[in-house]
Parts: sequence; C-alpha cells; structure tokens
Amino acid sequence: MAQQGLLSRPFATPEDAVRHLGAVQAQEYDPALEAVALRMSGGAAAAVDEALARGSLVRTHVLRPTWHLVAAEDLRPWLRLTAPRIRRALAHGDRLTGVDAPLVARSASVLAEAVRGGWYRTRRELAEILAGHGIRLSVQGLAHLVMHAELDEVLVSGPRRGRHATYALMDERIPNATTVDRDETLRSLARRYVNGHGPARTQDFAWWAGLTRTDALAGLVASGLPTQARDGATFFLPETPVRSPHDAPRAVLLHTYDEAVVAFDGFGKALNVDGAQTPPRFFSGVVLDGRVVGWWRRTARANRWDVTVALARPLTSDECAAVVTAAEVLGHAASATVECRFVPPASASV
Repeated sequence: MAQQGLLSRPFATPEDAVRHLGAVQAQEYDPALEAVALRMSGGAAAAVDEALARGSLVRTHVLRPTWHLVAAEDLRPWLRLTAPRIRRALAHGDRLTGVDAPLVARSASVLAEAVRGGWYRTRRELAEILAGHGIRLSVQGLAHLVMHAELDEVLVSGPRRGRHATYALMDERIPNATTVDRDETLRSLARRYVNGHGPARTQDFAWWAGLTRTDALAGLVASGLPTQARDGATFFLPETPVRSPHDAPRAVLLHTYDEAVVAFDGFGKALNVDGAQTPPRFFSGVVLDGRVVGWWRRTARANRWDVTVALARPLTSDECAAVVTAAEVLGHAASATVECRFVPPASASV
C-alpha cells in the first residue's frame, strides 16, 4: 500500500498516479476515479475525469481484458504486446455473439468514419450507425465488436457525456507509435508493474498484465529488478521501495477493484475477513495498519455519503477515528460530506 501511494499520497496529478501504477482497473467508473484520487495530495475524482476528457488518460481494454485507465502514451505499445492474448480471451464470446474476423474488418471503417473529426459517439449511437450499414448485433455482440476496434487501434475513449462513455478515433486522440520492440515493451511493463505494486511474484505480474507466465518471467528477469526469496517464492522488488509511515493507526477504505487488491494472483481472498456481519460477495475493504478489519459500503445522496462500516473485530477509539478520517478522505475526493456508522462484529452483541 505504501508503494502504491495509498499511505503518503505523493502524486501531484492523475497522470503521475496512473503512470506510477502502470494501469488502474476501471470497470466501475466513479470508484476508479476515486482510487486514483486517493493517491494524490488533496486529490479529487473530478481531476481524473478532466484528464480523461482531455485525453492524457484513456479508459479502454488493454489488460486481461477489462477496463483500465492508462496514460495515453503507453496505450499503443502496450496494446501491441497484450492484444493477441485479449483476442484469445474474447474468442468464446465472439462465437456466441456472431462476431468474426470479416465482421471486425468490415465494421472498422464504419466505426472510424463515425467518430472522425472529433464526433465523439456513445455506444448506442455507434449501434445505430452500424445498423445503417446492415450490421446489427446484440448488446454483448456490440461490446465485443467495439472492443476489437479498441484492440485494433481504431477507437479509444472520448470525453464523458453526462453518465455515458463516448468513443473517439484513436488516430486523432493518440498519435501513432513508432515501431515497437516487443522485448523492450515487456521489460518496461514489468518494471512499471513492480515499481508501482511490488513486491510481487511472476504469477502476479502474469495475472495483472494478462501474459503467459513465460513472458511475465522473461520481462521480470530482463527488468534487472532486485529479488528476494520468501516462503519458497521469489519476489521482485521495486527499485526504490517506499517505506510505510510509522504513525499509527492509519486506515484506508479500498474499493473492491482497487489496484492494492486486484493486481495480484489470488486477489479474491485478499479482502476475506471473518467476523463482520453479512459481508456481500464482492465487498470493499477497511484496511487498518495493513490488515483488513471489516468492509464498508456507501449510500450516496446528492453531495453526502452515509458510510456503513461492518467490523470484524472491535476497534479502539483511536482506530475508529482513523477509519472515520479515511472515509472523509475518500468522500473529499468525490466532493461529498461523510457520515460514518459502525456495525459491531458478528460475535459482539448489538
């Protein structure tokens, strides 16, 4: 968490935070913006949204596949490394929805012309334009077709229109990359991942980037990063480790898909906690001094959040204060005032 900037919040801009991490998982838009803001000094989710609007950050499918935020200059080189594996991951869904190579090729020019000249289009608008050319797909089929256009460097994210995402022409949004050396891209991606997330193992990097373990290990070895053996596993270490602050208690409220959780193999167990009352299947963790002590959820009303914190163990008054502060920090990122309510551990009397 210290290496990711969650404890010292060292980054001045959204671009700095995302470049440090390499990429930020972002299938849930507002939580992704807040996750970046949590790593910025006085950070605001609105600043991340503005970076996406101007195109210095983009939200697209570049790893695994799922949505990620990534710096614009990194997108093309990384896609040329990761796109073949993402296409294989899409193959089953492609067959189910009728998306095949001829359809992808035929639709590419239609989609490019639809957004050329700064005409940012929502997915629904793209569907209407495709239908006008005789291309009609289910919602899932359209999602796959648009994703292929992202992988083929035709489309990229444009500015939001209200609550709706738009697409832009990648050639207008991001200048074309020069020839990309695969080995160098792999080495660079490995360094960025470990420097932003480490210590980490080969399988962690392979999961995060959607690479084979063979490629992941080759990139890590080529990176020249230091290693450490621990519990029978080899961990690759950041070049410049960030030390955790010594003042305690220190709490952070993490969203379900925060990079501190989801960027590691086996992440589904990372937020498991016994003792909290009825945690949902996918829940957001309350982390106190590096340990999960419960889960949290919010109910948003205008510019106010009602935050419920379900505890796995009793907290001291200082620890409770740290959790409240963490909730207020996250609320500040979203320009919301926060009211916190604690639910005692399941084993405690209510």
